[in-house]
Amino acid sequence: LTQHFAQVLEQNGLIEERTSKQVYSVDDGRFLPDRYVEGTCPTCGFEKARGDQCDNCGRLLDPVDLIDPYSSVSGSKNIEIRDTNHLYLLQTQMQDKIRDWVNSKGAQWPGLAVSIANKWLDEGLIARAITRDLSWGVPVLDADGNPRP
Repeated sequence: LTQHFAQVLEQNGLIEERTSKQVYSVDDGRFLPDRYVEGTCPTCGFEKARGDQCDNCGRLLDPVDLIDPYSSVSGSKNIEIRDTNHLYLLQTQMQDKIRDWVNSKGAQWPGLAVSIANKWLDEGLIARAITRDLSWGVPVLDADGNPRP
């Protein structure tokens, strides 16, 4: 099913390969997901901010923007910011259809779910990475059966 969804999305021009910057822990020998990076919030100075958000000021963060980042897995500060390629879902191209879908289904959802969905839609959806630098998981394959980034 994963391959089918990826192929249909790509055929409809909704997947794009992009290069982005990601936190790499040299001592852990891997790229770190957002929540495995901690450091100082660049907005409020909170020293225990996570790579995805600061629990002190509530700001959503990009882990590469943290000050003095470190691996929450090992505590290592031997961190590099490296380029990596990923596939992105182009949600911006689906925003109107998604809003219509939320409006048609929202009456059956909890109020908080509708509120959050509408908040994201009102702020404008952005392209999101749908692949990760992990040794496990379901690979996305190209038409010839080769793994995509």
